[in-house]
Amino acid sequence: WMYSVSQTLPFFVKFDLKQKMATADTEGAKAAYEALQLRIIARVKEFYHDLSLTYRNLDLVRERASLFLRIEEAALARYAAGTAPQTDVVMAQTEKYMLREREAMLLQKIQSIEAMLSLTVGRETIVPLERPRPLVFEAYDPDEAELIKKAYTHAPEVRNREKMVAAAEARIA
Repeated sequence: WMYSVSQTLPFFVKFDLKQKMATADTEGAKAAYEALQLRIIARVKEFYHDLSLTYRNLDLVRERASLFLRIEEAALARYAAGTAPQTDVVMAQTEKYMLREREAMLLQKIQSIEAMLSLTVGRETIVPLERPRPLVFEAYDPDEAELIKKAYTHAPEVRNREKMVAAAEARIA
């Protein structure tokens, strides 16, 4: 006759592997969150630069419109004096009205950029923003190898993938 008794004993290596797997999953989720934050920051900066550029374009259009207003007045005076053809007046007026249309389009673009910026930041209502300050651009001549190295060391997407690999290896183990 033979009797046997059995009891399941914990396998301590298994607990360590589960802990490593959970840690890697947690760190991967944290890296994904950081990547999302960076994407939102980049999008806000992009909208801000678009807004600044649109305001600068609006200034240029308004400047050109005032110039064509003066050209139109001069062409009208010359036409009234009989020294210029009517086509000069019509061309100046056409250009002036095209610039007014462009100005209206730029104002609409400013509203849409402000709406997208408010949405990206998470505001429920669209708040009109102040005119952005003029941007200061600095010369930047990066070394390509240095940029690649920084991307691998600081990019949350790369860390996320590394943690996913570590979690998968822990699952396999």
